[in-house]
Amino acid sequence: MVRVMFHNPRLNAWQHRLARIPRWGWTIIGVAIVLPIVLLLLSVVAMALIAGAVALAVVIALLVLRGIFLRLKGPKDDGRRKVKIVVRRDVFLD
Repeated sequence: MVRVMFHNPRLNAWQHRLARIPRWGWTIIGVAIVLPIVLLLLSVVAMALIAGAVALAVVIALLVLRGIFLRLKGPKDDGRRKVKIVVRRDVFLD
């Protein structure tokens, strides 16, 4: 641990208290602070991956169901059966 001398008696007292903490105490403090942060970050990443996988599965299922529905519905009727095609001859005679 680094010791720095201050000219403030209260800061010197706090530094003296912190210097009395053993090495295993600092390890426990570090684990108590770092471990929850790491677990929180990992859980956020895991939730994002799970949410992305669920969203992908839902979109794929909807596309498959849409394809099945469109196949069962039959060909799309665009109304061209009742159209009479008329070709004007004067346009092509030059």
